[in-house]
Amino acid sequence: MTIALFAIATGGLLWQVLGQIGITLIGQDSSFTLWSFWLPSCALWLNQDVMITDYSAFPFQQNLLLVLSPLGSLLYFGLRGLRLSPPLAFNLLYGVSVIFTGWTTAAYLRYFGLPKAGSLFAGVLLVFSPVMHYQLSHGHPDLMALGWIPLGCLVWEQVRSRQRHSVWLALVWVGTVLTSVPLTLLALVVWLPYITVSILQTREEERHWLINSMLVQVLVWVAVCMTYPLPGLFKTWVGLAPPAEATALLTNVWQLTVATGFIGLVWVALAVLAIASLWRDTFVQTKHSQATRSAPPVDRTIAGFWLGMGLLSLLLALIPAGSGWFSTHQQWLSPADWIALASVSFCLLIAFGLASVWQRWELGDHRVRVLAMMPLVVLVVTIALRPAPPTVAWRPSPAYTAIGKEPGDYALLEVPFGIHSLTNGRQFGSGFDLQQYAVIHRKRTLNGNIAGSGTDAFNTDTHSLLLRALAGQPFVPTASITAELQTLVQSQQIGYVVVQLARLQPGQQTQIFGLFDTKTSGLCRVFRDSSTVVYRTKWHPFDCNQPLMLVNSP
Repeated sequence: MTIALFAIATGGLLWQVLGQIGITLIGQDSSFTLWSFWLPSCALWLNQDVMITDYSAFPFQQNLLLVLSPLGSLLYFGLRGLRLSPPLAFNLLYGVSVIFTGWTTAAYLRYFGLPKAGSLFAGVLLVFSPVMHYQLSHGHPDLMALGWIPLGCLVWEQVRSRQRHSVWLALVWVGTVLTSVPLTLLALVVWLPYITVSILQTREEERHWLINSMLVQVLVWVAVCMTYPLPGLFKTWVGLAPPAEATALLTNVWQLTVATGFIGLVWVALAVLAIASLWRDTFVQTKHSQATRSAPPVDRTIAGFWLGMGLLSLLLALIPAGSGWFSTHQQWLSPADWIALASVSFCLLIAFGLASVWQRWELGDHRVRVLAMMPLVVLVVTIALRPAPPTVAWRPSPAYTAIGKEPGDYALLEVPFGIHSLTNGRQFGSGFDLQQYAVIHRKRTLNGNIAGSGTDAFNTDTHSLLLRALAGQPFVPTASITAELQTLVQSQQIGYVVVQLARLQPGQQTQIFGLFDTKTSGLCRVFRDSSTVVYRTKWHPFDCNQPLMLVNSP
């Protein structure tokens, strides 16, 4: 039932784009995320570095430590193994993250004996939080897997009470690392004080056993991390990836709209009620004696912990970027990350604080049920009023499949050209999302998103007359641009140039074809359909004029 509930919640979260789930990528940065799910398999197959790569925005290297998700890659390829299309396999990962997050949140609360209704409500509240919609809109299903945080706490409680072997705790740690490094950092912010407080609360004869067990699991975890992600972390520190440039993401997470205003009022009201309930101990001093007798006592220390963690997270999210200590240190966590931790903390606090309310719900108190339905109605209204998450079109040319079947390690130049920094939002051109088709053609791309600031790439590409022309700026084909094209093909070992007709205005098409179709360009047109024109370069080991051999063509 719990899984079915959160499967329905996934449908509610995606209801505006459910009809496109198999034909588009959901989220504005989803083209990059899809590419990052595909890249590890390519790197391992070619025995290349997984984290430091030049497969996007070639030839510039970037460190993918903070954006890789090995577990997401594994799940993606598992779904692809079922013969699902890349968009459908990618979009289903949103459902996996939502169901996982809701289920683990409810399971953690149920461990403490909280009513099932309240535990499920907390999970639903977290699923429909603004930060989950933010990650959905930006195309990061891996960062929606916030369930690792309560799952780690749940497994620790079970290890502490000897219901589980401590190896389960190590598995949770490793699973979190393989999901996302930023998510691991958030989890550590919670787990370290959570475990410390619980050890201090443990009887002395049990404390030594717990500490020894923890040390063994930490050694196992560190041994695994020596393979991933510590090597990439060391490479980042030596400067292969520039320090992240802070951006004001908090306003993007909590934009003032009717929907966010509604849910904001619900969160504030429920949090205030939960704190007041804990303060006055109303879950004990209730008029309903039957509810009091059947309701287990709420651990006030645990509830207070989540209150403190929520307030601390909000404080760190509101600290102005680039000030004080943050101005001289690399910012591994953004305001959106801290808001995510605050969302988890306050959801759990609300469940603990209003335990008696949900107990009376389960006992059939009609007045409580009417009051409790109000936040549920507001959540439904919020879902209806929220803007639809952006989508990225998926229109792969059959030429990509043919190129993917060719041997050789070379690059593709796609038109329109474009690069985009995920760190500071800087953009040049518009074709950076075309890197998503690398999951089909399996080659390096000059187009693409950059995980860091991309200073070198922007300084180089924006000064290129050729790339400025291919990025959409007006130009007149000249001998100098033709010479630069020939030099670029040779220096970057470009095998194909792919022109996306639908992305260009008629005047731009005329200019670009006037450049590419000249005898001196060094390009041969080898394929054309209604949406794509493909040129093979004379550098390519195949004969330049040989037609592209389409897969399954007669």
